[in-house]
Amino acid sequence: MSSESAVDLFMHIRATRYLSAAGLVVLLYDHVLLLADEVEYVWKARWSATKVGFLWLRYAVPASVIMHTYQIAGMGNGDLTDKVCQTLFDISLVIGQITIFIGNLLVLRHLWNLWHHKTLIVWGSLALLAATFITSLVCTGVTISNMNAALYFDKSLGLCAVSRRGQIPLLWGPGLAFEIAALVMLVYNALERPRGKHTAVTWILYRDGFAYFLILFGLRLCNLLLAIFAPVSLIFLAVFFIWCATTVTVSRFTLNQSRMEILQRSRILAGKDFIAFI
Repeated sequence: MSSESAVDLFMHIRATRYLSAAGLVVLLYDHVLLLADEVEYVWKARWSATKVGFLWLRYAVPASVIMHTYQIAGMGNGDLTDKVCQTLFDISLVIGQITIFIGNLLVLRHLWNLWHHKTLIVWGSLALLAATFITSLVCTGVTISNMNAALYFDKSLGLCAVSRRGQIPLLWGPGLAFEIAALVMLVYNALERPRGKHTAVTWILYRDGFAYFLILFGLRLCNLLLAIFAPVSLIFLAVFFIWCATTVTVSRFTLNQSRMEILQRSRILAGKDFIAFI
């Protein structure tokens, strides 16, 4: 970051601190707001891969962002070393890729209802998600091996810093490709389905699915553009804010769909007319 003036560097670090802190506040506030729904629809449900994945998102992400926010705030970091900074960076990248995979899997699980759980579509989307995850892990490995030497603890700033952008843009490419493919699948299914087959629940699923993948696409595109074009001191400007926003989006989508599924089952048990997931 030596090519940037001291004033620019200070302003960029300050902006990153504030935006990361804002993301953490939003994440924790939303966590409290949804806590009652989490207890009702998640903790009371039987243990499953879906439940474990959701709880991982709900608690691993806040823990990681709190750790990062404390580090970037520059408070009490006097004894950090370059190795600690590199380890924190590596752990954050891996946790980030895992949470992206889990979030997409949770959303796909609900969207399969739109596709009648057709074997070809379910396995095709799973294969696409698995390929995306594997590619993301490979890109993460390349980034880690390329970037570790560029990560160091800046004693004058009291925080971990990076001297070059390296292969950071690689991190966002696979996810963008998956979100584009998911949007295409949603659009195709919506256009193919006869108009009379659209029920209120179906429209809610489409709406939430479109919103989820559009939001993720926009957020990840923002990360990619910053990684490519922003000054080195700004390449992580929105990373943690976007991580928080993505987690909030996934949490709300998942809890909303769980609420709808329970409502549907209660209608069936009551012998009332109900809206089927078709």
